Amino acid sequence: MAKKLERLLEEYLQLVERKYQATIMSKRKGILKLYSNRELEFSEFIIHTEKHTIFEQLVNETYKFKYSHYFEEKDSILDLSFDDLKRKIINYFRRSGCYYDIYINESVYSGSTLQKYVDALTRKEKEQYYFALMEYVGFAEHLMEFGQFRIQKFTADELDNMLNNKINKIFFTRSYLKMEQLKELEDYWFICLTKKSPVQGYRGHVWEIESGQDVTHTDIEFAQFPIEILPFIKILSLFDWQADSLKKIRREIDSIETSAIKFKIPFVFITDDDLLEPPKDAPDLSMLKTEQFTTWDNNKEDINVYEVPERNIILNKERTDYFINFINETNRLYSSIRIDENGWQFLNLSLDFFIKGFFSNGLEQLLWNIISIEALLGGENGGYEWKNKDGDLKKEGLTEKLSRRIALILANEPEHQKGIKREFKELYDFRCDLVHGNRFEKKVLIKHLLNTINISRKTILWFIYALNEIQNVLSEEKKEPRESILDKIDINMIKDFPIMPYI
Repeated sequence: MAKKLERLLEEYLQLVERKYQATIMSKRKGILKLYSNRELEFSEFIIHTEKHTIFEQLVNETYKFKYSHYFEEKDSILDLSFDDLKRKIINYFRRSGCYYDIYINESVYSGSTLQKYVDALTRKEKEQYYFALMEYVGFAEHLMEFGQFRIQKFTADELDNMLNNKINKIFFTRSYLKMEQLKELEDYWFICLTKKSPVQGYRGHVWEIESGQDVTHTDIEFAQFPIEILPFIKILSLFDWQADSLKKIRREIDSIETSAIKFKIPFVFITDDDLLEPPKDAPDLSMLKTEQFTTWDNNKEDINVYEVPERNIILNKERTDYFINFINETNRLYSSIRIDENGWQFLNLSLDFFIKGFFSNGLEQLLWNIISIEALLGGENGGYEWKNKDGDLKKEGLTEKLSRRIALILANEPEHQKGIKREFKELYDFRCDLVHGNRFEKKVLIKHLLNTINISRKTILWFIYALNEIQNVLSEEKKEPRESILDKIDINMIKDFPIMPYI
């Protein structure tokens, strides 16, 4: 069967090459009508050629080769799976460069052609590449490595190759970006990572993983990001972006947009090496925010006006180095926490709420950050108890309990602790007015939102450090539940924890 498949594959590609050369010669003699562009001409030519008998024979033989160990005849599987395989084969010839080699008049067939074709049809895993554009931020380095991911700036040519743009221009126009569009992206940094994932295939009426693994369905609550990059975005969000953005906007602290104090991810490029599936559509670059930049041209004696990316956070060399150290250390510590084994899911829950707040604006931002703090420090039990003058037992309220615990975590001096408690109580009052629909008695200033973000961020970081310390002294059998950790905070046992350099 493999011999016949190889013969048909070679015959088909030679047919395409021969017919395309004949088309070019006919066009030169003026027999055929010229298209408005060569790419469109070649695309139309391929669509017409794929209706040839040899292509149909190749699809049939490929079908038998791929499913021979499941079924003997084509009719044993629903016709839909046959049509699906045909679509995959069409995608393969487009994405693999087989057609493109003919288009640029290069040798199209070699001894490895069949092997590449079979490998694409039978592979169990694919590699997916994620490039999440970071808006509003700039760094002093073009490349920053963080183990499982990196942050990188690309040239237009690098993006052109990464996105396989030369092929997209011919066959996948919805995925194509013009060179001038790629040049716009040269001024941005991308969060980049690579992940392996199972290849999916059709079996009758049910989609299943070809490798035999079970399909796991995951609820993605923060749906604008692929779940694969979300853990790294959470780590990045814990950096103190305010420290750099406020240098530029401090004088306008009560009127700025909250989007100015953080990076934003307007879209994510996702590519893969699965040649049987079409590439993802290109994003809409018009959503990127820009601002005008002017320079004086002495030669023209006139002003040049440029559109440049809006950038409110610019990290110089010193701050970029600090950023690299912070992200590496935080990612290392967070990754080392055995969250499920220790029953510490409250940390991930808090991070989920924090990231919702990070990419929200206005009062919603305040709400999510307060909830993030409650997920860490709320607890059903604990807190102070006392008897009043009538002998009635009184318990500490949630607001008092949260503010006291935050103060113990984030400050050592009593006066500093008092200030943090007072600040948090004011923030929590805003939160209560918001959720209960009360009329605000005070103006919610941007500084309140910034303070809420900072308290939530620092509290999460403290727990990342603290849980690592607790985990280091626990035996594998022993567990330290959240309520026990909160009790340690209440009696101020945390003073023995090491100093956390990045809080």
